[in-house]
Amino acid sequence: MSGTLLLTGAGGFVGAHLAEGLAALGWRVTALDRAFDAATRRRLGAARLVVGEVSAAAMEGAGHGFDALIHAAALTTPPEALGLSVAAFVRLNLEPLLSAVEFASRGGARRLLFLSSSGVFEAGGEPSRPLDESATPDAAHPYGVAKRMGELAMETLLPAGVMGLTLRLGPVFGPHEAPRESRARLSPVTTWIAEASAGRSPLVENALSRRDWTFAPDLAPAIDQLLRAETTGLLHLTSGEAMDDAALAGRIARHHGLGARIAEAPLAPPRRPMVSRRGELADFAWTPIETGLVSLLPRKAAA
Repeated sequence: MSGTLLLTGAGGFVGAHLAEGLAALGWRVTALDRAFDAATRRRLGAARLVVGEVSAAAMEGAGHGFDALIHAAALTTPPEALGLSVAAFVRLNLEPLLSAVEFASRGGARRLLFLSSSGVFEAGGEPSRPLDESATPDAAHPYGVAKRMGELAMETLLPAGVMGLTLRLGPVFGPHEAPRESRARLSPVTTWIAEASAGRSPLVENALSRRDWTFAPDLAPAIDQLLRAETTGLLHLTSGEAMDDAALAGRIARHHGLGARIAEAPLAPPRRPMVSRRGELADFAWTPIETGLVSLLPRKAAA
């Protein structure tokens, strides 16, 4: 049985997929964000949209006694691109989560889900060794620090009456991805498709990178399953299917009759994939990378 759900960051790429998918699964979704573009408003017709800052006051204004609150709002655009200090960037990421904790603690929601990120792990290391829930977060970059602090808040600040679940997302790809002020950089998959569609060979920043990829429309049914099971603690929300960046960019390039470019000198440290050792989603039918990719690639003209 589904119930009522408040979702922050519902105007963004991941948040909109969650709002749309959970509403389709029967949840009564209240979607909160600073803004919703016209296309997202059309997609979220089954949800109640609330426009405002992600704050305790806005949450109180959205309602009370929700069965679940999913905090998906995040600022991922680097602080220097926004003219922010690192401290201000971390604060802007952390304060909305603290507001969500406060709101839930006052009876605003029975369960609180926090969307964290594989960004809590510093890039580098051996790509053939995936990161599971036992791996120690070690990121020192601003976004990773903000997410690490958020995870600590979830561990220590929730009262006993509120069930908490921290979900670390790895790389996500899918339809409807577009830049916005809070998330200016698109996923490599979307970037590579755009480059190839423009007749340019997709650029791979590090030939050693290997990532787990999750198809965005899978997130809502996966979270629905976790909510129904009343899962708590920390879980890596990932398909677990990993692919080398060079192989994935090459697959996209070949579709357009091109080849991928590999940076002669790595432009970034190698990325490592995540896996989950927990069993709550062991039977979940994740969309294979190839299937999701085919749905995004332009169709070839008939011969």
